[in-house]
Amino acid sequence: LAADSFSVHEIKFDGAGLTGSIPEDISKLNNVRMISLASNALVGGIPPVIGSLESLEVLNLKENQLDGDIPADIGNLAFLTNLTLSDNLFTKMPQELCQLSNLTRLFLDNNRLCGSIPAEFGKLYNLEYLYLDHNRLSGEIPGELGTLINLKCLYLSKNQLTGRIPAELGKLFNLKELLLHDNKLSGPIPSCLGRLTKLVFMSLNHNELTGE
Repeated sequence: LAADSFSVHEIKFDGAGLTGSIPEDISKLNNVRMISLASNALVGGIPPVIGSLESLEVLNLKENQLDGDIPADIGNLAFLTNLTLSDNLFTKMPQELCQLSNLTRLFLDNNRLCGSIPAEFGKLYNLEYLYLDHNRLSGEIPGELGTLINLKCLYLSKNQLTGRIPAELGKLFNLKELLLHDNKLSGPIPSCLGRLTKLVFMSLNHNELTGE
């Protein structure tokens, strides 16, 4: 990267046929606010140095072949509002994502993420879209997600989630779409979901739920 790259504010090479890995030199883009490298053939992991880009607001790396752990250093990006890593091969999401207090969009769908959904996600109070569907997540849906009062879409389908649907989800009064199908959820469907007046689409099929 050239020295004048310090003045770059946006990097956008969607569908540009990029190959190889994301270079460590990306850390030189001190003032960049948006990095969008979607729909390419990038491989390897996200370099941890990306956590030094203090001005970054949007990181879109969807539809590549990136793998490994999502680096904990992303949790340092205090101004990040949009993190889109869909359609890759990531296997682990760090607890540090819960530090991204300005995040409104978190798209981690269609990866190979394992482990449980962090209860600390309930601290992402500005979150409007949470897509974790089509992964290998297990454990229970944390009731703490019920504190995300700005949430419009919650996609948790096609995982290995167990336990009951937490009644706390009935507090998500701005929710428009709730997708929980194709898990291993059990127990009664909480009646409080019927009070979500903005809900236009809900999918609960292919679980072991009772009720209507």
